[in-house]
Amino acid sequence: MELDPYWKWLGIPPERQPPDHYVLLGIAPFEVDRDVIDNAAVRQMNHVRTFQGGQHAATSQQLLNELSAARLCLLDEEQKQVYDVQLQARLSATHSSQELPVATQQLPVAQEVAEVSMPQRAPRRSRRRRQRRNARESQLAWTVILFVVVALLVCVAIGIFIYNRS
Repeated sequence: MELDPYWKWLGIPPERQPPDHYVLLGIAPFEVDRDVIDNAAVRQMNHVRTFQGGQHAATSQQLLNELSAARLCLLDEEQKQVYDVQLQARLSATHSSQELPVATQQLPVAQEVAEVSMPQRAPRRSRRRRQRRNARESQLAWTVILFVVVALLVCVAIGIFIYNRS
């Protein structure tokens, strides 16, 4: 059985495939808020990246390229306008005829994007937290060592004082 990454990874059912950019990103059709579009793309890409190291690495990369193309298209004002007009025409044609033409008309997709590097905010925060925690642990270790050394010096001083008195 062949993997359907749209369905298994992104929850896009077969009847909604091939997905338009909005469905691919999991946002409302014709969304205009650039932050919503960008955050949705980052969310989907981060999720798909979790499959990069497994047996479906090539499929994961292909889907990452599609997500990146959707993101770039919808964040570019001119490309988004052209895409929205084409999508609206496609949806109107689909609704006017009772037949649902599945995958008969492909919407233009940006050229395949080579390895996309998106900022990965969460791992950076984790790295910073880990560094801070390590620094605190290191500081705590030195504090304990200093306390033990001072305690030993006090004990030695008391021992010498008692020895000299007797």
